[in-house]
Amino acid sequence: MPLELGRISEELEEMARALRGMKGPEIERARLLLRETEPDKLRAKMEKAKTSWLLAWPENTLSRAYPAPEPPLNFSVAATDGSYIRPDRHIPARFVVINIGSALLTYGDDPMARLESKSHFYFREEELRIPHPFKELHLERELLGARRTVLELEALVEVATPGIKPVVGLQDGSLILWGLPTTDDPDDISVRDHFLHPFLGALQKLRAQGIPVASYLSQPQSKDVVNSLRVEVCDNEPVNCDKCSYVAQRQRPICSDLAGVLDRQVFASLKPGERSDIYKGSSKILRVGYGEHGIYFFYLNVEPEIVRLEVPQWVARDEEKLNLLQALVYDQCRRGRGYPSALQEAHEQAVITGPERRVVERLVEQALAKEGVEFFRSGKATSKRERGV
Repeated sequence: MPLELGRISEELEEMARALRGMKGPEIERARLLLRETEPDKLRAKMEKAKTSWLLAWPENTLSRAYPAPEPPLNFSVAATDGSYIRPDRHIPARFVVINIGSALLTYGDDPMARLESKSHFYFREEELRIPHPFKELHLERELLGARRTVLELEALVEVATPGIKPVVGLQDGSLILWGLPTTDDPDDISVRDHFLHPFLGALQKLRAQGIPVASYLSQPQSKDVVNSLRVEVCDNEPVNCDKCSYVAQRQRPICSDLAGVLDRQVFASLKPGERSDIYKGSSKILRVGYGEHGIYFFYLNVEPEIVRLEVPQWVARDEEKLNLLQALVYDQCRRGRGYPSALQEAHEQAVITGPERRVVERLVEQALAKEGVEFFRSGKATSKRERGV
């Protein structure tokens, strides 16, 4: 056994002791700031601030809690999720498989469930390469994740449309297409639009049908709200983290005790079913590409955790849609033991298992052999499969 478990066991115990008493005073300070900070003054201060962090712009207040409304008698919840097989550089054929799972669950007088999956196989050069005159951009890493998210949202339109009204749509993960270029360069704009146009088009279709949509982030690691509180406590005027007077004097910045606090820790004071205020995201991709579909977020206590829900602007500013979404997400989590039942079912349809991945590889090998193309693996890949002495 190469891993020295005995050697790290003492460190593991120390880590557990540290976590037990970690950040208690800092979290309480953040909660106090959340209650006492005036939104208008914070927004004015944030306007002038220069930070490298993502900030949360309060839409209304900062610390109000909203109890969950009762769900209607008859309703539907649609959800999609996706998984993929990445390109493998250790075999001769480059391809991508994206599998999109979907679920439509209807409750009330006529309950029903519709579960489906749809697989996408990409191998052509124009499918694997993103158009750009100067850069080699391929369908991998962040761009592969963006393509999957677009396919998930397009599938959500199809799944949610026939649902018994009212209906809400859920996606796992974020509605923000991270990793897309954000410069004003025409070629970068072309790459950005390659993903954003179909994505925003799907959002617009959901909007036109009156279907509120949200992305669901379990165990969120976000610090956007806390970062805004760090701007609030900073006594530099204006706030400029690159020219922090404390750092210049080799002192600990006044905001540093909040640096390790997560938003979900601050909002752990929410009661079951309650949601936080609404905040607007500050990512640059939202400013340069999303337009009227800009992404807002809030936190919700679904027991046993605090989750982050991201919604487009037209949901965030529609109290009826927001209340419906809150009620049905909380109801779904109670049915699903802390996680929405519809997302659970969509995940089961989407997941590509280990045996399925091996079947795909064998099918690729057989197809190449039929055309007289030799299938081989790199020496590294072969050595991992066949140990030598």
